[in-house]
Amino acid sequence: LMSWVLVFPQPTRPITLNDRNHWAATARIMKAWKHATWTHALTTGRSPSERSRPPCQVLVSFPVTTTRRRDAHNWMPTVKAIIDGLVLVDVWPDDTGEWVTVLDPEFHLVERGDPLLVHVTLIAREAQP
Repeated sequence: LMSWVLVFPQPTRPITLNDRNHWAATARIMKAWKHATWTHALTTGRSPSERSRPPCQVLVSFPVTTTRRRDAHNWMPTVKAIIDGLVLVDVWPDDTGEWVTVLDPEFHLVERGDPLLVHVTLIAREAQP
């Protein structure tokens, strides 16, 4: 129960703070991320006790195909959708600071054509130094 890693295919492009989409388009993208997280958390932890976690730090690593510079904070809307999906599947009762501390997103390089797999790592607070 020290840490839990959830790996799943990127359901659609990530949403960033720099996007200038219509609100309905943004809502569709956010819903896709929330649903993908919910679905993969359900299949990873078969019962509620296997899914539920103590208060955690959350680290999301996004797949990228280039090494260009990125501002990790701009990716927070997608991180929020991922955390909302975890709350929906009862990983925590809420996404308040009492339960969730969000670390800055990270990026991992993948080759073009490889699956775009998102890595969500939950680290129990009691396991932290």
